[in-house]
Amino acid sequence: MTMNKYEEAKHKLYAAKVRKEKRAGNARFNAKTAELSGRKKPRRLTTKGWIRLLDELFRQVIRKLHRSDSCPFIPGEPANEVFHFLSRSHYKTRWDLRNAVMASSAANIRMEHDAHFTHQVAEWYIARFGKGQWESLHENYMGPSGFKASDYEAIAHALRASFLAPKPEHMEVKEESKVRCPYGCLYDPVADQYHIAACRDANKP
Repeated sequence: MTMNKYEEAKHKLYAAKVRKEKRAGNARFNAKTAELSGRKKPRRLTTKGWIRLLDELFRQVIRKLHRSDSCPFIPGEPANEVFHFLSRSHYKTRWDLRNAVMASSAANIRMEHDAHFTHQVAEWYIARFGKGQWESLHENYMGPSGFKASDYEAIAHALRASFLAPKPEHMEVKEESKVRCPYGCLYDPVADQYHIAACRDANKP
C-alpha cells in the first residue's frame, strides 16, 4: 500500500521530530557525563542546556557532601531530595553549595507553604553553619543575577572540582557525637537543635 503525499509528508515530519529529540537527549547525556568525568565540555550548549547540566552537577555534589539516611528537619522521613534554603529562582545562589543539603520531599513542600517551618530552617542553618555564612548567602541571593555563557562554564568547572574532591572532614558528623533523644532517635545536638521538638510533634497522638 502506497502512501499519499499527505501521509508521506506527515511521516517525514514525525521522523524528523524523533531524530531531533534523540539528538537533544544525546547532547544532554554527553554534556552531563563530560563534566562529571572531567572531559572537555561539548562545543555548543544553549542556556537551557547549561541550566540542566548545572542542576545535575549540583545534585551530584550535594548528594556527596550531605549524604544522610534521614531528613534533618522532619525525623523519620528519608533524605532523598536536594533542599534549597533560598529559592532556586535566583541563579546567583541556585548552584551555591552553601545553599543546599539533602532532605525529604515533605520538607521541600513545607518550605514553600509553612512560614514557621521556614523560620525554623533558617535558625537550623545559623546554628550549623554560622550567622556570617547565612548573611553572606542572603546577600548574594539579593544581588544582581545576570549570567553569561562564561559564568555557566565557570560554575560547571567549580562543581566538577567539588564532585571529584574528597569530602571535607567538617561535613561529616561522627557517630560518637550523636546522642539519643527521648523518643529513641540518634541525632547530632549541635546540628539538629530542633530535633527533640520536631520528634515531639511527630509523635503526638
